[in-house]
Amino acid sequence: MVRNSESLAQITSDCLELSSTLHPDILREDIGYRLDLHWRQHRTQHGVLPSILRTFSQDDILNIPNIRQQGQVILDKQQPSLLEAVHETTTRLTFMEKWTDNLLNFINGVILGGSLSYGRFVNVRGAYPRGSDLDIILLTRNIPHTININRLLPTPLGFSLNDQSIFHTRLDEFNRMRRKKTAQMISHKFLLPQQGFDISMHFMDQDIFHQLCHPTDIEHSPRYFLDFKSAKFPHQTMNQKDTHGDPFPFSVNEHEVINGFIARTQICGFSNGNFVPGIYHNLMAPMFELFYGDTDCQNQIECFRL
Repeated sequence: MVRNSESLAQITSDCLELSSTLHPDILREDIGYRLDLHWRQHRTQHGVLPSILRTFSQDDILNIPNIRQQGQVILDKQQPSLLEAVHETTTRLTFMEKWTDNLLNFINGVILGGSLSYGRFVNVRGAYPRGSDLDIILLTRNIPHTININRLLPTPLGFSLNDQSIFHTRLDEFNRMRRKKTAQMISHKFLLPQQGFDISMHFMDQDIFHQLCHPTDIEHSPRYFLDFKSAKFPHQTMNQKDTHGDPFPFSVNEHEVINGFIARTQICGFSNGNFVPGIYHNLMAPMFELFYGDTDCQNQIECFRL
C-alpha cells in the first residue's frame, strides 16, 4: 500500500528488496507510481527531479536485471524498463519546468497529456524517434498578433529557427481564421531530437476549455470545435466509449487549408444519457491536472472532476 508521503530513500530501499521477487512489469508499476506520488507531493521543492534521476543512476540500482528489463509489447509499443521510464519521465518533466519558467502572458495554463498524464515513471518510453511524445495543452486567452517567438520556442531547449519560422507563419494564419471564426485552436508538432522526444502543442482557447469542463446534454445539438492542425489525424473515426463502456464513434471532418488542415470534431457527446468524452478528454485523462496555471484554470478542472 502506498503511504501518503514516502521518502525517496524508502522507495529506493523497497525497489532493491522487491526486485528479486516481483515480475519486472509489476515492479515497474509499483515503484513508478510511488515515484510519481513522491514527485507530485514534492515538486515545488528544488532538486526533486535531479534527486530521483541521481538515485536511479547508482550502481546498486543499475546492477539489478529486473530494473533494466523491458516490459511487454502493448499495442505494438515496447513498454520500457523501470530505469528507462524513470529517465525518460525526468527528462520530459525537467524540460517542462524550464519551458514554463518564462511563459508568455497569453498562456494561462498548461496541462500534460498522453503518457505524462497516465504513466509518469511507468510508461514513458525512450528510443527516439519511436519513444513517447510530449503532449501538452496550452490554455490561452486572446493570442496577440505579435509575440516573442523565441520566448515561446526557445532555441536553448531544442527548438530550431525553422520551427520558429514555420509556427510563426501558421500562427499568423490562425489569427486570420480565428477572426473569421473558421478556427478555434491551433495544434503543432515539433521535432526535438536534441531532447530525445517530439512535442505536440495544442493551444486551446479558454472558451473551448470551459465547454470541455462543463459538458451538458448535447445529444440533439452537439458542439464542435475547429482545430487548425499541422497534419491530419491518422484516422477519421475516433472510437470513443461512453461512461458505461459502450462504443460511440466520433467522426472527424478534415479539409486542407493554407499551412495545415482544419479538423472538425465534437467536444464531447451523450449516448442514451451517458457521457462520452471527447478526444481531448482522452488526451488529458486520467490525471487531468494543471502543471502550470492560474486559479481560474484550476477551478475549471475542479468543476469537471465534480
